[in-house]
Amino acid sequence: MKNDNFNFHRLDEETMEGNIVESVLDDDFYKFSMGQFIWDHPELKETEVEWHFNNRTKSIQLGNIISEKDFFDQIEGIKNFGIDSSGFRFLRGLEIYGDKMFSDDYLNFLKGIKFPEISFGRTDEGQLDIKWKDTWNTSMHAEMPILRIVSGLYIRAQLKNKSKFEREAFYAEGIKRLALKVARLKEHKNVVFSDFANRRTPSPILHEYMVVRAAEELGKQFKGTSKTSLAMKHGLDPIGTWAHELAMIITALRFDGSRQSIEQAQIELHTKWLNQFGEGIALSLPDTYGTQFTLDTLPDEIVSKLKGFRIDSEDPFVSIPRFQERFVRAGIDYKNKLFVPSDELNLDKMIAISDAFGASSMISHGWGGGFGNDFGFNKVSIICKPYSANGKFCVKLSDNVEKAIGEYGTVKKYKEALNYKGEYAKVCIS
Repeated sequence: MKNDNFNFHRLDEETMEGNIVESVLDDDFYKFSMGQFIWDHPELKETEVEWHFNNRTKSIQLGNIISEKDFFDQIEGIKNFGIDSSGFRFLRGLEIYGDKMFSDDYLNFLKGIKFPEISFGRTDEGQLDIKWKDTWNTSMHAEMPILRIVSGLYIRAQLKNKSKFEREAFYAEGIKRLALKVARLKEHKNVVFSDFANRRTPSPILHEYMVVRAAEELGKQFKGTSKTSLAMKHGLDPIGTWAHELAMIITALRFDGSRQSIEQAQIELHTKWLNQFGEGIALSLPDTYGTQFTLDTLPDEIVSKLKGFRIDSEDPFVSIPRFQERFVRAGIDYKNKLFVPSDELNLDKMIAISDAFGASSMISHGWGGGFGNDFGFNKVSIICKPYSANGKFCVKLSDNVEKAIGEYGTVKKYKEALNYKGEYAKVCIS
């Protein structure tokens, strides 16, 4: 591992000062796989997408905590945040998911990418009101930086009035909690996971510390990180396929009020993705409009080619048997299919899931806030989602009604078209 100089002075200095985001390469890896996909489909590349920030933890009034000046000081530091030559070579040479995922044309676009103009305000309820709009391939790369900046500034606000000793105690608490998790994981060799904490960590340096130590201590149990720059720096596998935005935007462009238009959008997405990337990163994220809807919609021909499914809003003890049964209906042995729980995980849950299903299928957890944001303070659950695409409202329904998002009237139309009866509700913590 490179640059392994994690002392309290460095942890404190880089947590409390400096840029929270350095470049577009700090993005989650799935932004680049989606970006190449969008780049190769001109009708998607030219789509204008508006994005909105949302804090689901209403009890924490971020608008009264984070100042406009501090926010834009961070934005100013990444106005020109394209990939450099080393990032270009790293992405160009990736073969983990197939031969040459990224074209030179797309990578050259990333070299010159500019950060979009951001609108910053506050709501009457004391929340942040952050919005932006640009072409899809540009606007999508503002999501992660904004989430990381808000997370980082929130932590700085919590720590700024504490003494250096008190801040060191904060860092020590996070390190102690990580050590306890590592010790338990070593007792459960069947539990494997990847770092999904990029948007949720207190600071880049603390995130790097967690990732480096997990990789050192856990060997093959630690599969990699979603943060592309950390994967490049430390020789780790970059982890990611696609996010909800892909289904939300494609469906918004196709939606005509009918169930059939939503079904056709899901089939279109999966078909084009498989045609472009093959099975290497064909890990479906099926819950945008309800997992069961997607499983019923996709034909056997598509299901049989999928590498597996990621679980983002449903109880894995419900989802995994559903996925296994769907593979059986498609005439496929699910033993070599991959299932990735990634919603509000803790170690007890990960152990239980791996014990229950690890012998019958491949289980690899996507561990976010519980891994990289466990320091003993009040967490916020923040997201950025596409609000509209070419003026058409985007909607996510989810298996968990607490995660549903979109313009009220359009959400109602989607629910009516799908006869959506979402009843499962779980408060989002991180």
